[in-house]
Order: sequence, then C-alpha cells, then structure tokens
Amino acid sequence: MEKHILLIDDDLDEPEMFMNALFDADIICKCTWANGAEEAFRHLEHIRPDFIVLDFNMPKMNGLDTLRALKAHEEWQAIPVVMYSTTMDSTLSAKALQQGAVQCIRKPYNMKELPTLLQAFL
Repeated sequence: MEKHILLIDDDLDEPEMFMNALFDADIICKCTWANGAEEAFRHLEHIRPDFIVLDFNMPKMNGLDTLRALKAHEEWQAIPVVMYSTTMDSTLSAKALQQGAVQCIRKPYNMKELPTLLQAFL
C-alpha cells in the first residue's frame, strides 16, 4: 500500500527536492505539500497522511508550535511526525521528541544525502 506523506515547509524549493529524494531512494509514496502550518491544518481536514515531515524554521508558527498543535488535536495526534530542519541540534531534537515527534532529521547541506536519510525512517 502506498504511503502518504504531508510535508510542511515554507521553502518553495523543498517539495521538488523532497520528491526527487524519495524517487532516488526508490520510495513510492504520495506527497502533499503545505506551505506552513495553517495550510497543513486545512489539508488535514481532508487527508490522513501516514507521516508528517515538519520543518522547524517557518514564519508565523514554527515547527515546535505546529507539533504542539498537531499533538493537541485528537484526530491528528496519532500521525507520526518527523522534524526536519537545517538547524536541528541536540536541544531542538530533545524538545521535539519530548513534544511527540518520532524522529528528528537534520536537513543535509548536500541534498545527495537526503535519499539515505529518508530510507532510514520510511
């Protein structure tokens, strides 16, 4: 059965890079992109992804605030959330895991590394 991922990231280039990495990793799945938390919440009214990949650095509502909102919503709290950020460090990772993320991934500077990272959690 094909997996469905909701990618929440305000970077307009990220969906294409993410989809290319999934393809390179030979991961067949559907991917829905949300440009920030508000758009993600609108998508979640209509879809039930298998995973949410959530960026930390976003305007208006950052990744930790978005994670808290997801985990506070009864219908969404069971969806596994992977935090995904260029600024991922041990402090941010600990906070995200404490608030319900299942994994934290540092966005690689070399995007050729991304398929391997995605294979590890998918």
